Amino acid sequence: MINVIKRRYCALFLLFLFLAGLMASGCSTIPEAIENRKLYIGAKMSEPIFLDPVKKARLRTIYVEVRNTSQLKKLNTALLKKAIEEKLEKKGYTVVNDPLDAGYIVQVQVRYFDFLKEKTGTKEGAAAGAIVGGGAALSGDAEKLILAALAAGVGYTGGALVGSMISVNTFAGYVDLQIMERSEKPIKKEIVTQARQGTETIIRTKQTEETNYQIYRNGIAVTVTKTNLSEEEAVAAIIDRLSHEIAGIF
Repeated sequence: MINVIKRRYCALFLLFLFLAGLMASGCSTIPEAIENRKLYIGAKMSEPIFLDPVKKARLRTIYVEVRNTSQLKKLNTALLKKAIEEKLEKKGYTVVNDPLDAGYIVQVQVRYFDFLKEKTGTKEGAAAGAIVGGGAALSGDAEKLILAALAAGVGYTGGALVGSMISVNTFAGYVDLQIMERSEKPIKKEIVTQARQGTETIIRTKQTEETNYQIYRNGIAVTVTKTNLSEEEAVAAIIDRLSHEIAGIF
C-alpha cells in the first residue's frame, strides 16, 4: 500500500514538473494564442490607382491573366483568377477570353507566397526578419509593403510558439499588378534602358512608340494571422482578399 502511494506521489510530482515547464515556456504567449483564435487579415497597396470614371462607364469588357513566378506554387493561380473574375462580374463587367476584345486588361503576377518565420521570439524581431522563407527575391519596397500589411492585421503577434501544440501562424502573399486601359487616341510611350559597361560607363538607350493603352502598375501585399492557421485556410483567405483589393479598383 505504501509503495502504491509513493508511485502516485511520484507520478503527480512528474506531472507538476511537466506543467511547470510548459507554463514557463509558453505562459507569456498563451494570451496571444487566445487573442488570435480569430483570423486577422491585413492588406496594403503600394500606390492608389484612380481609373477614369467616364471610361469605366464605357469600357465594360475585361481580360484577366494571373501568373505565379515565385518559387512556391502553393497559391493556385486558377483559383485567384476565378475569384477576381467573379468579383468583377458582380460589378457589371463582362470577362472575355481574348485580350484584343477587352477594354481593360488585368495582369497579376504572384511574386511571393509563404509562411512568415521569425528570427527571434519577440514581435519586433519577428517583424524585422519575417520574410525569410520560400527563397523569394523581394525588393526593399515589397518587403516594406508586407510589413505594413502585417501592421494592418491587428492580431499579428510575431508567430509566437505556445508550448509544442499551439502556435500563432502568419502567411503572406505579394503580387505585382498591371492594369491596361484601352484608349481611343494613341498614347506615346518612352522605353528607357540603362546598361552598365565596366565600372564607370553607363549606356542609356531610349525608344519612343505609340500604344492604345494607358498603363497602371501597383503592388499588393496581404497577410493572414491566426492560432494554428493551416496553409489551406491561409491560401483561401489571401485569394479572397487579393481579389477584393484588385476588383475594388474598378
